[in-house]
Amino acid sequence: YNNQWIYQLNTPSSFQMSKIYDRFLSIIGPEAQVIFLNNLKDTVDNEFCTNLKPLLERNRIPYLTMVIDTPVYRFTDTLLVDTIDYEHVINNVFVINSPENTPLVNFLPIMQIINRTKHPYARTMLFGYPNYQTYASDLLDQLHEANTYFYTWFYNNTSQETTLDFYERFRRSFMRQPMVSFPSFAQYGYDMANWFIRGYKQFGQQLGLYCNQVEYKPLHIGIALERISPWGGMINNKVFFVHLDRRFGTSIIDFENDTQYKLNFDIDNMPSQEPAESYSESDTE
Repeated sequence: YNNQWIYQLNTPSSFQMSKIYDRFLSIIGPEAQVIFLNNLKDTVDNEFCTNLKPLLERNRIPYLTMVIDTPVYRFTDTLLVDTIDYEHVINNVFVINSPENTPLVNFLPIMQIINRTKHPYARTMLFGYPNYQTYASDLLDQLHEANTYFYTWFYNNTSQETTLDFYERFRRSFMRQPMVSFPSFAQYGYDMANWFIRGYKQFGQQLGLYCNQVEYKPLHIGIALERISPWGGMINNKVFFVHLDRRFGTSIIDFENDTQYKLNFDIDNMPSQEPAESYSESDTE
């Protein structure tokens, strides 16, 4: 980080966590309750939960910790409820203390029962990790019913024609499918190379001054570069949230551009992208 000519697009998550926390607070709203969920076999908070708790305290947002296999009635009893006139809209946010698959699989059936038996004015949502998109093929319906949000710096948006075109050209060029990985290294490398080539073509050696004006829409990653010090290089600080809502819509929330894009799926699972309204608190319903 002492080389001002470095452009690091795959930035370590530790550089992005403060931005993720700020955006988490904007999503849940000022009147919320966070319920941290521990496994019986793993009662130690991960780094995300450990650092989130002091932030909640500073913002006077109450939180509590429960075990995943707590009886459902105890979960429903802890939920805060909106006032009848909606003067106070309160989100009850569940956060599992691990990004792994097993705790999520264990909790999602419980979350389904909670949502079906809770007070009608109790709002719930599940907040998670980039790993959640890797489990979506098996858990998609349950994640939608849980009203799930997760943060990520990459997303395989197969609704874009450019993404579909990339896969087709990759198959023609290399006579094979891209390796299945999260993130998709094929798309990651393609985005990085294209961004740099186009940026250098537009701005030449002044690319560092105009790096966020490069005319390129990435396939897989977001790009928002910041210089970490006067003598250091540029790091990518782009993070967005993905929302799997209860109407089985999938939205990508782009905070830098103050936009939200909804991906709608038809019965053949072929997505098409259409712009949605900018994010508002009502989207957490």
